[in-house]
Amino acid sequence: MTSKEKLFKYIDENEKKYGELNGALFDSPEPCFMEFKTFEIQKSFMENEGFSITTPVAGLDTAFIAEYGEGGPVIAIVDSMDALPGASQEADAFEPRPVIEGGSGHGCGHHLLCTGCIETACALKELIAAGDIKGTVRLYACPAEEGGGGKVFMTMHGAFDGVDAVLTWHPMPENNHGGGSLACVTVKYAFTGTAAHAAAAPWEGRSALDAAELMNVGVQFLREHILPTCRIHYAVTGNGGDAPNVVQPSAELLYSIRAESSEVLKDVFACVTKIAEGAALMTGTVAEKPIIVSAYTEKLVNPVLDELLAKKFDEIPAPEYTDDELEYLSHYRKAGAMPDSKVEIDTDVHPMSPVPGASTDMSDVSWTAPTGNIGVACFAVGTRPHNWAMTAQGKSSAALKGVWRAAKMMCSAAYDLYTDSELLGRAKAAHERQRGGREYTTLIPRDTRPGMYD
Repeated sequence: MTSKEKLFKYIDENEKKYGELNGALFDSPEPCFMEFKTFEIQKSFMENEGFSITTPVAGLDTAFIAEYGEGGPVIAIVDSMDALPGASQEADAFEPRPVIEGGSGHGCGHHLLCTGCIETACALKELIAAGDIKGTVRLYACPAEEGGGGKVFMTMHGAFDGVDAVLTWHPMPENNHGGGSLACVTVKYAFTGTAAHAAAAPWEGRSALDAAELMNVGVQFLREHILPTCRIHYAVTGNGGDAPNVVQPSAELLYSIRAESSEVLKDVFACVTKIAEGAALMTGTVAEKPIIVSAYTEKLVNPVLDELLAKKFDEIPAPEYTDDELEYLSHYRKAGAMPDSKVEIDTDVHPMSPVPGASTDMSDVSWTAPTGNIGVACFAVGTRPHNWAMTAQGKSSAALKGVWRAAKMMCSAAYDLYTDSELLGRAKAAHERQRGGREYTTLIPRDTRPGMYD
């Protein structure tokens, strides 16, 4: 039996064990920086598997690094553990059915992501223990991907230093590889004015709500003058006042600004901030200092790891699904974005669009070491991310078949990196070319306390 066959055999023989882990994680959904049960489930599991644990990491109480082996290469397997607020949903229900109204749920499949990453790390540990490969495997258990930027703090404080390559995956409604991500900053803007009676003496007041509205109008006009790949979106997070007959003394907005590069992002962020200052001048109010809630860089796509992982889709073929599984998936296909699809789950492989459409804190990790990621189909075709239907499928046998495939693909890729120094060298060289001599930076101030604005 070859070493790779041993890896695949480990995954096949431990489906029940990791299925139970997946169920435990699904049943303990927790939001950004509050993943205490999830943290303990994962940490205890890795301790029982013989890994040494380092925690907290970068000041994050719900982050840990689990390590096995010694020396190099050091391969990092990186997960994301947080759930989505408001995404609570009963497993296997064919309609929206929250377990807790307004509660959290795994609407982005992070419990599946964690299960696949943990299984990958443990399978590689078995080979290291048997002497089949030399080096170190690390599992990075990371909080707050959904808006909190847990990996940004970990990167900023050197948690990924010394890593030779990074692998991760994400459960998806389709199989994909490659692709970048947009740099993003999420910022709180607040205005302070002067309250007054809106009918008796409105001239005595200065409306913070007017300033917020004028800022939004100013940003609408800015959109014409920024690159079409940039994105600006916002929410009114202050309630705008409790009564209409008051000149409102306070107002808050939360903006997310995205661009293809951190350099462009900084310029657009500066423009939006000037608009806020202008809105305050027009209304006689005060624009408070903007508070950066989270910030992600753009991803450095590594063509060597992208090609390596793309080939794994052929090496590890798509699962076969039973008639019962296909019938199950059909309910969610009909509720999704592709109700007329002729297939229940998409087994084709799709290269990611060259124009990124989202942002993630994995991008910050990509600045420290060659980073490869894949998306593996775990849900019915057309399932919308961050949606009740994605949460509902999170315990299904069809979703778990995607997890097993992802784990085998990452195990195979990691094995190649452990045993082929020329391949690893090419990945590192590509990483250096992508960096182009630039140092990693983040818009998040170094003294920011994780989660302090959430």
